[in-house]
Amino acid sequence: MAKLMANIDLKQELKADVNEFIGKTFSDPIVVSFTDLKKISRLVFKDCTFKETMIFEGIDDPGFYLTFHNCWFESDVRILRCEFKEIQISHIKNLTSIEIYAGIHDVIRISSNDEPISGDLNIDCRIGDKLDCSNLNFSKGNFTLSLRNKITDSFDFTSSFKNATFYLCNFSNSYLGSDADFRNFTVITTAFFDQCDFKKIHFSDANLGIDSYFNDCKFHSFSGFENCTNIERTRLYYRSCLFKSFPHFNNSKFNHFEITHTTFLRKASFDGIEVNTLKLYQVSFHEEAFFDDISIHDIGECDKTSLRTVKQELQKTENKIDFNRFRVYEFNAYRKDIRKKLTLFQKDKKFFLFYITKEPLRLQRDVFVLWISDIVSEYGTDWKKALKFTLFWGFVIYSIFFICENYSYPFDWKNWQQFPIGLIRFFLVTDFYSPLAKDRVYLESFASWIPFIAGKIVIAFGIYEMIQSFRKFRA
Repeated sequence: MAKLMANIDLKQELKADVNEFIGKTFSDPIVVSFTDLKKISRLVFKDCTFKETMIFEGIDDPGFYLTFHNCWFESDVRILRCEFKEIQISHIKNLTSIEIYAGIHDVIRISSNDEPISGDLNIDCRIGDKLDCSNLNFSKGNFTLSLRNKITDSFDFTSSFKNATFYLCNFSNSYLGSDADFRNFTVITTAFFDQCDFKKIHFSDANLGIDSYFNDCKFHSFSGFENCTNIERTRLYYRSCLFKSFPHFNNSKFNHFEITHTTFLRKASFDGIEVNTLKLYQVSFHEEAFFDDISIHDIGECDKTSLRTVKQELQKTENKIDFNRFRVYEFNAYRKDIRKKLTLFQKDKKFFLFYITKEPLRLQRDVFVLWISDIVSEYGTDWKKALKFTLFWGFVIYSIFFICENYSYPFDWKNWQQFPIGLIRFFLVTDFYSPLAKDRVYLESFASWIPFIAGKIVIAFGIYEMIQSFRKFRA
């Protein structure tokens, strides 16, 4: 059975230069001050249980090591306004709350046991060399980080959250060092990164939970978000951010991907990204942005501004295949917007002005042009569809013309060749002579001119759309 120790017992042991406690149970609140640690440079708690609050306060010893290993915490642990060489809290078995506030520490290492733990962890201090929160698994509770380091500090440090899992985490006003490792990082619900500075950062193979927000963050060097895969849940937001170097989002999968009021100063890569919905608003790409093989599943839920932004970047990088795909998406999104505007006009109290207002008339013309271009050749991208349209409607209109020309004559099977020969001549767009006459003469019936001219227009338009479809891969 673990031996019970009170606060006074611990202080007496420390005065006797005892610096390691194994298998102890501390039954009352413990407060450790600078005077209690004058004779030792290391304090280790292993396999211990803390029933009440433990506080370290005002201890200024840059060479001091504090270690908790495989311990059970039933109340709070607070390290307030201290300066240590290293704080290690490893293989946590149970946790209520850990707070490391103010001061500066060269190294902080925190890890959990193999089983997930619940509780709160709050780090608000400066780091001299390394922050290591790898293999830290919080199934419930909050993780809050606010590092007081500045990117202009004369010293630098690294941070690691590799293989860490947080139920809810909040990184605010933090500089995470020259190299921050979030590989295989997992968020169960929500992550906030507010006003953070990053140099080199790796988020590859991360699961960013339900919602992850990067607000007013600066990425000063490489930032890797490759292979982040949670297309069923993750909604990822970048708002008012600045990317100074090369961000990579290659082959990641998100439910919703949104970038607003953000600037990319160097090349950005989104190759192979797969999303259900996408939003890009007031995004500035100073150099190329690569969207090769991008896949958007719910394309109807994306606005035309986002689709146009992707289309423009595809054009800059001369990706003609994906460019034509997004050109179609943009036109469809524009048609959807026009229909919404026309619906609002119709619901307006001044309904009687609807048909004499220039704006609705212009929108109706745009809807018609987009509609006809879509059904003919899908906006100049499908030559087979344009060919079918030309042949079918040319045949239909020619049949009407043929009837208009011959309805007053008796039907005679001997003249059956007149129909196919006339049909071929009818498809000659620039030939305005009668396709049924042997000599080059004009039509004499006004009724025949109507389908004749209409057919020429339809055939010419179909041929034009077919040519455009063949040209879709040209610059």
